[in-house]
Amino acid sequence: MDDDANLEVELDAVEPRPVSELKQQLLEAGNTFRTTPAQRQEFVAAFKRYHAEVGEKMYLEYRTTIEAIKAAHPEVAHIPTDDLIALRGWTSGDYILVQNALDMPKPEQFADALPYLRAIMSAYHALPKSFIYTGTVYTGERQTAEWVNQRYKVGETITNWRFFAASETVEGKWPDCNVNWDSESVHGKRISLFSERPKELEVLFVPATQQNTLSLTVKKGTEHRTFPDIDIRQKEVVEI
Repeated sequence: MDDDANLEVELDAVEPRPVSELKQQLLEAGNTFRTTPAQRQEFVAAFKRYHAEVGEKMYLEYRTTIEAIKAAHPEVAHIPTDDLIALRGWTSGDYILVQNALDMPKPEQFADALPYLRAIMSAYHALPKSFIYTGTVYTGERQTAEWVNQRYKVGETITNWRFFAASETVEGKWPDCNVNWDSESVHGKRISLFSERPKELEVLFVPATQQNTLSLTVKKGTEHRTFPDIDIRQKEVVEI
């Protein structure tokens, strides 16, 4: 086996090929990333399959809602309905399927997660500039110290391959979480117009967003817990 073949085997062992290929596409396309008609059909099939017996019913309900939104808001009328259905689906329990699909991928979920993820990304990038939120946004999660330490170092800029959801208000973020972020949004986008939970005032950051860690503070007395209390300040980094 030659060196190139060895390298290919090593890369496949580290990251599944569908994930590495999609990451490369997202990096190359940036905010021009859009789904094709065939990819939107793949998403619709994945959506219905993921929701099993109620998939067809849910799809039709979502489609009716999105078409009404597009009729009332001509600034988003150009965005394919199925892409916006995916964006609305993100705000439901479906976020569990896609949030970590490029960060901690599960091969058994690829058939549903990757088409869903593509459609969300396409809708997000197609949203006009009026949806951009500039300012501090807030979120919280329950995560281990190990998880945080693997991803965050003060002063470092990371490419975040997770979907990262935040709120315009402290009150709108998830409560009772041990890890809490204050994030400076530069190009994060408001998606409450499409949300099942519009009161959350959600600002979304999609995979491939770059974030610089400004500070990371562990609350005294919780340092040795599996789930310590950690406050993280970060800022979105946008290439000019």
